[in-house]
Order: sequence, then C-alpha cells, then structure tokens
Amino acid sequence: MGETGRALFGLAIRYVMRTRGRERVLQEGQRIGQYYGQQCAQRGVPLADTARAFVFFRRVLLDAVGQGQGNSADLDAEDVRIQRSLYRYLDEVMCACLESYERHSRLVAVSEGEE
Repeated sequence: MGETGRALFGLAIRYVMRTRGRERVLQEGQRIGQYYGQQCAQRGVPLADTARAFVFFRRVLLDAVGQGQGNSADLDAEDVRIQRSLYRYLDEVMCACLESYERHSRLVAVSEGEE
C-alpha cells in the first residue's frame, strides 16, 4: 500500500496549495482512505492497527511539512493556514478510512456468517 501513501502525500500537498478546487482533491483523498479501510477490513487487519498505520503516516507527513518552522511562536498566518488545511485534509481522510473499515468489516462478518 505504498502507492496509496504516496498518492495521499501528493494530494495533501495539492490540497494545501490550492485556494480553489480543494473539495475535489479532498474527495480523491477520501476515496483512497476508503480503499485503504476496505483493504484492511478484508484482510483482517485489526481496526487499532489500521488507525495506527494512518497515525504513523500522518505524523510523517506533518513532521515533513513542519520541519524548518521552529516552534509555534515562529508561525506566521500562512504557516497557520497550511497547518489547519493539512489537519483538515488528514482528519477527513482518516474518517473516510475508518468508516469504510467499519462498513466492510460488517460485510465480511455477514458473508462469513458471523452476524
């Protein structure tokens, strides 16, 4: 799933850099998040491990963007805008991932006769 991580990274940068057309970029990220959640559910990856993998990805991305910014007192208005945009993007993608995981884990349970 390294391809999905690279795609999400690229979309995150596009989302932060745009002032128009951001919703389309966000929707692309959410689709990737949904796919990742589906794949994890179908493969039996525990939900906590799925969330941990996303949190790891999130931390790496936020660290990469935050390098060179110093502490929060050094942030200007544009830095704050970028951080907020990035957090919003990543929050929405993670929610899409976890919602998809829940939906597909129920489908897997039903197909296996667990419910």
